[in-house]
Amino acid sequence: MTMQKLFTIGQFAKLNDIPVKTLRYYDDIGLFKPIQVDEKNKYRYYSLEQIKHLDIILYLKWQRLPLDEIKEQLKKKRIDDWISLLTEHMKETEIRLQELHLIYQRFEKRIDEFTKSRNQTDMHTPIIQLFPEREIIQEKADMKSLYEIELSLRQLKKSSQNTSPLMVGKVGLMVAISQARDGFEGYQSTVVLIEEDQIQHPELLKLDKLEAGNYLIYRYRGLLSEAVDHFSVMIAYMNQHQLVEDSNYIVRDIIDDFITDDPDEYVTEIQVKIKNK
Repeated sequence: MTMQKLFTIGQFAKLNDIPVKTLRYYDDIGLFKPIQVDEKNKYRYYSLEQIKHLDIILYLKWQRLPLDEIKEQLKKKRIDDWISLLTEHMKETEIRLQELHLIYQRFEKRIDEFTKSRNQTDMHTPIIQLFPEREIIQEKADMKSLYEIELSLRQLKKSSQNTSPLMVGKVGLMVAISQARDGFEGYQSTVVLIEEDQIQHPELLKLDKLEAGNYLIYRYRGLLSEAVDHFSVMIAYMNQHQLVEDSNYIVRDIIDDFITDDPDEYVTEIQVKIKNK
């Protein structure tokens, strides 16, 4: 009769390329127990026949199945239960893939906007751009200091808790037409420009809209705090072309001092809906 080949916990761990502490943990929770434990020194021993059992556990763990579910299925050993479990996790994986695809698309959009803004050559020149209707989250509050702006942004973040985290370039401040023309005293509200894929539960959000139409766009090399020096350029352009504002102004950082230390790369955008006089 051939004696069964046994391995110490260290040998078995090395053979399967996993940490010793993992085998100890699996034993402690009853997921994968040694074939033999020495009564005197409590040393754990494993056999070759257990390798397939461990392989199944490691494979399912790699597939992101929770250990408690793996343990339950290995006890039941019923094919219908395995089909049900794997089908459920396949659906969850499909959802994660969709989420990762959306994240990938957002990265693409930010990279594209950063690259184009940094390399833009027609800065300080107003242009007219047609926009579709856009959804926004808006937190209305009169803001005259940096503290009040930050307070409004924190409140806006709470309001948009079921969207992706706030991102530089998607948050703007609204300025009334009268303040842009007659003397700037503060902002009217904070605004998040919402991308369609950000909204997970639209029924829980109070969404406002920016109307579709022609918008006058003006970008300059500088920070949002310097916007007051640039409203006059847009107003002069509108006067020259027989145009007038049809909405409040929105000012947003695209590249600011949190993105780069180089002031020559700062980009801020001002936009306002326009119509003919």
